[in-house]
Amino acid sequence: MKKKYILGRDYKETFCRVKDYGKKGKLIINELGKWLLLSNDEYKRFVFKDFDQELFEKLEKSLLIKTKANSKDILHFSGKMFWDITNATSLHILVPTLRCNHTCTYCYAFREPEEAKGYDMSEDSAKRIVDFIFQAPAPNIVIEFTGGEPLLKPDIIRFIVEYAEEKNKKAQKKLSFALVTNGTLLDEGMFKFIKEHKIGLCFSLDGPKEVHDKNRKYTKFPGKSTYEDVYRLVKKYKMKEYKERTFALPVITKSALPKYKKIIDLYVSLGFKSFRYKYLTDFGFATSNWKNLSYSPEQFVKTWKNVVEYILELNKKGIQMREEITSIFIRKLILGENPGFAELAVPCGAVDGQIIYDYDGGIYTCDEARTLGDTFKIGNVHDIDYKDMKNNKIRKLMKINSALFGFTCDDCPWIPFCGICPLENYKKEGTMVVNIPKNSRCYIHKNMIEYLFEKVLFDKEASELLRKWPKIN
Repeated sequence: MKKKYILGRDYKETFCRVKDYGKKGKLIINELGKWLLLSNDEYKRFVFKDFDQELFEKLEKSLLIKTKANSKDILHFSGKMFWDITNATSLHILVPTLRCNHTCTYCYAFREPEEAKGYDMSEDSAKRIVDFIFQAPAPNIVIEFTGGEPLLKPDIIRFIVEYAEEKNKKAQKKLSFALVTNGTLLDEGMFKFIKEHKIGLCFSLDGPKEVHDKNRKYTKFPGKSTYEDVYRLVKKYKMKEYKERTFALPVITKSALPKYKKIIDLYVSLGFKSFRYKYLTDFGFATSNWKNLSYSPEQFVKTWKNVVEYILELNKKGIQMREEITSIFIRKLILGENPGFAELAVPCGAVDGQIIYDYDGGIYTCDEARTLGDTFKIGNVHDIDYKDMKNNKIRKLMKINSALFGFTCDDCPWIPFCGICPLENYKKEGTMVVNIPKNSRCYIHKNMIEYLFEKVLFDKEASELLRKWPKIN
């Protein structure tokens, strides 16, 4: 006779949400993001506590019930999934200058013209920012340069890298650097420095010429192709001189949606193994151009599915390629990992995961925050220390309004895998507390997660390929 397991004696329940797949069974998911597909009979017995040993052990192994045997595993998995909440800031984004030699229709930074005055980081501010960064007790530190166009201030980039490396001789952190650039100002002298210091080099490349040139134009040479210049440089560094540390990112606008195959094929031809297909956000210059740039969440999801299917077809042919946002979801859904991607974290990873420092030393929660004036400005490195961040009211506001407590998400099974941008809510609706299920980001994430779960659960070949995506480099 099989042993009966009695509630309160042998185990404790964990809170679970359910996704019904009809005759295929029911997917149960707990708050940690652990999940299990049960047959309808198993689910009925789960609800009524009518366990046999096989079902009990299946639930126990999946951490969907808590027992003496798996309590340490639950504790370990919890720490692994929520490391970003207790960890100090690792990603530090710096703006050497707000000036740029490009004018892009969707620029989120409200860039200033190349000849503008008063928008460059001073050496004093740069030094204070690095000192501030090294106050963070995080073992890993990434310093990323963005803009404007950071290569308009190569002297400040050099100073920051060399000063940070000197400080790290004592601090002994795992220190790395990244540079996000339109690429058109990269010369041999700067590249030599980048190579010597192993700085990650990320170009902005929206796709083929007709896609890239439509939204990315020179400020002083409006008729000149930005694509031709950046393509030449990407090809040079990715395919020849700096293969392992050269990356590229596209911005997906309305005109880019139907060109997804051409964009992916371009990235493959240049030797890239990853491609980011991320929806456009309504910040910066994008707001005034929103009608020409934007698309509905339904249009985005439809094309994103086509992107995934096309890349899977390439994978079947032996071509290594992945879509990065999908890969982040795969790590969360299938591998039980927290990638630490701020926009796909609950609560949002701003401040605790990343901070951005403006050219004048101003500290903001994230890139989007600096487009909203001083509303979400934390302070300035000249006035505060890193220890002041913990009780900062802006940080608390961001955490409270991105934790999904009190929102209308309670019955959604995808909460452990989702992400929320409180600043996007504030920008669109004038408040951080919104009706999430009517939110475009919610629609996009929900449909992405549902689609991926169906692939993982019911499409064996696709599931095996998707599981490999996070390992593609």
